[in-house]
Amino acid sequence: MRYIPRLPAYILRAVMRITSFPRIYSLCGRMCARAEARKPHIFVADIADTRDAVATLCALRRTGRDGTCGTAPCMVVSETEYARNAMLRSVSRRRLIRQKGGLNTEWVHDGLKRLRNGQSLLMLQKAESGAGTAAVFLSLMSGAEIVPLYSPPHKSLFRRQRIAAGAPMSPDRTLGLTAEALRHEFGRVQAAIRSLAAMTLSNGGCGNGKNAR
Repeated sequence: MRYIPRLPAYILRAVMRITSFPRIYSLCGRMCARAEARKPHIFVADIADTRDAVATLCALRRTGRDGTCGTAPCMVVSETEYARNAMLRSVSRRRLIRQKGGLNTEWVHDGLKRLRNGQSLLMLQKAESGAGTAAVFLSLMSGAEIVPLYSPPHKSLFRRQRIAAGAPMSPDRTLGLTAEALRHEFGRVQAAIRSLAAMTLSNGGCGNGKNAR
């Protein structure tokens, strides 16, 4: 594996701002309220490109219980993706949770601990990773709301990456923790992301969204 230097958070954030100009827009008007930024969320994103995912991570607000300071959000990535992607290896380990897969649940416990300590999570919607149902499980166990995110493909450097945020969602706690219930609830999250994508396209790439962050 080729050595990749780990960039301090402020340098990585500066690089992303220069090359991607990431900006989050709330199409519901609620997500970007300062009161909402004070508590942790689980962001489930439909973002295919790794560079765009890292830029989104840098664009998310810090969360803290006092509303004035807090911990920068972290992203859940698979061990395989981490090993083969140089950009992920440039992110501080404190900003990543590496999902080893199989029967290993250490990353789930790590995610719960971070949520309970006030740190938000960013999880990418990929069927093979199981991140979708895991996001629902973490939400049920921690009480953190799920926020759907959508970003159109961002193919050019030095052009703004627009990220649309939907309304925070809470899974139905009455359904229990069965696999079927988790899949059903994640279906609601997927539907919200599809709706968000349609709204984004109709708004011309979120340019008309509310409460730009």
